[in-house]
Amino acid sequence: MAMGFLPIFLYGIIQGLTEFLPVSSSGHLALLPHFLALPDPGLFFDLAMHLGTALSLLVYFRKEFMDILLALVTTFHRRTLNQHPYTSNLALTTLVSLFFIVLLKGFAEDYGRAPMPIAFNLIFFGLLMGIVDFFAPRTGAESPGNGLQIKLILFIGLAQALSIFPGGSRSGATSTAGR
Repeated sequence: MAMGFLPIFLYGIIQGLTEFLPVSSSGHLALLPHFLALPDPGLFFDLAMHLGTALSLLVYFRKEFMDILLALVTTFHRRTLNQHPYTSNLALTTLVSLFFIVLLKGFAEDYGRAPMPIAFNLIFFGLLMGIVDFFAPRTGAESPGNGLQIKLILFIGLAQALSIFPGGSRSGATSTAGR
């Protein structure tokens, strides 16, 4: 089913406003048809929106992305994970996250795009982020310069994997787990 300009524009606005905040852009995109009586374009459309966002970020941050990629290749080529601890921690956290996503994928798909689970996740993860923000110390965090941080890698990787559920935010999960 073809959508008109206005619904596509509204989906783009929601994607643009929510992608860079610690809220779930996927959850908001999935809720939009339920609140504004718009056609639900489906998961493929949402993925296309996320791909467009990712490509624009890769273009804008191409130098930083290439620096990280070069450090990653150097690190794993030389097998010296502590030489570039930021890159090593980032890469290992991503691998842990992917592992948990594979484990949770079927359950997350069954969980689906229904409004109630998405609303629950938005509220739950929002409250969790607020509680951690209120109680966690604002200073004294370990820097990636301290080498590999295996416990933190595992914890943040698992937290990121929970964002596979609509209503969970990758950036919110990462910052909350990091705090």
